Amino acid sequence: MIEEEPQIEVEPDLEGRVVVIVHGSLDLPEVGPLRAVLNDICAGDCPAVVVDLSDVTFIGSSGLGVLVQAKQELDKLERALVLRGVGPRIRRTFQVTHLDQVFDLEETD
Repeated sequence: MIEEEPQIEVEPDLEGRVVVIVHGSLDLPEVGPLRAVLNDICAGDCPAVVVDLSDVTFIGSSGLGVLVQAKQELDKLERALVLRGVGPRIRRTFQVTHLDQVFDLEETD
């Protein structure tokens, strides 16, 4: 089975934050592009980053690890990382791992 890289879009929102919209699955084979995008954003100077997971079909430990790493980096820089559009299936993963206590989860508009 050939894994496809997730499709990632980056755009600003009306609050001046950078929004990273992820489509597809996020586990070991697919996290490289997201890691690269988040590393580039962390190196910039935006006040906050929103990762939109509305269209993510699965998130594994590698995907969670990339998000935790980005949050730690942004926390050091006193900038925020918010997760948006965490549907019931993905939210359950965050609850089981207690990461729902770590991340700011924002409802989809």
